Amino acid sequence: MFHRAELIQAIYDGLNEKDQARIHTNKQLENIEETDDGVTVTCADGSTYQGSIVLGADGVHSQTRKLSKYHSSPWTDHRLSCFGMFQNARL
Repeated sequence: MFHRAELIQAIYDGLNEKDQARIHTNKQLENIEETDDGVTVTCADGSTYQGSIVLGADGVHSQTRKLSKYHSSPWTDHRLSCFGMFQNARL
C-alpha cells in the first residue's frame, strides 16, 4: 500500500522538466471542455489551459470528477489491498 501523494510524486518524477513545468497546482477548476484537439480547462482565476488529458488529483470530493462527463460518485469497497501497474514508477 502507498499513499496517494506517493503515487502523484512518482508520476511527477517520471516526467521530463518541460512537462513538469506544465503541472498546475493550487488552482480551482471551473470547467472542462472537450475539443477536437483534446481538452480545455478553465480555472476560477480566469486562466485557461489546453492539453490532451486532465489528471485531477483533488481527492474524494473531486471537482475534476464532478465536471467530467464521465462523472461517478466515489465509493468504498473495504478491500485491504491495491494493485496497479506503472511503467518506470519508483514506488
